[in-house]
Amino acid sequence: MARAPNILFGLQLPSRPPFDTWAPTSVSRVGAFVLSFRRKLCMPRCVVARRLHFNAAHRLHNPARSDQWNQETFGPCNNPNYHGHNYELDILVEGEIDPETGYVVDVAILKRLAESTIVAHLDHKNLNLDVPWFKDRLPSAENIAVFCWEQLAPRIPHGRLTRIRLWETPRNYVDYEGR
Repeated sequence: MARAPNILFGLQLPSRPPFDTWAPTSVSRVGAFVLSFRRKLCMPRCVVARRLHFNAAHRLHNPARSDQWNQETFGPCNNPNYHGHNYELDILVEGEIDPETGYVVDVAILKRLAESTIVAHLDHKNLNLDVPWFKDRLPSAENIAVFCWEQLAPRIPHGRLTRIRLWETPRNYVDYEGR
């Protein structure tokens, strides 16, 4: 049986002997090096998630607008006596799996970072009165998510923060991806 010519996209490719005459019987040193190098460059990637909880009170009120506008826009969230939420915060970090630990990032370290940089500043606080970051910003779920990102993203030791998901209620959440 005649072999088909080695042609690809109209170009003649160099011919090579049939597989069984050139295939090595064991992995060569060069092959092992290439495989090792490829594994180092192309480690599998994962997204690691950690969920935290905090409670906080806030009031959505834009002082540049009228009381009527604020009431119509924010409804019960404009209560002059504030209102509270039991927030759930999902932190997602993406990166290559470290071959020595099997981790993208140690979730215990991620938990400690989040508790010291986010929860310690927001838990059982009135966001309007107790958190300086909200002095000139409305403490909406969107802005709280941005605050969480800004506190945590520069401190992630391995991988990169890819998403903050802040659950304000069991049915309402905000995603922020740093943009």
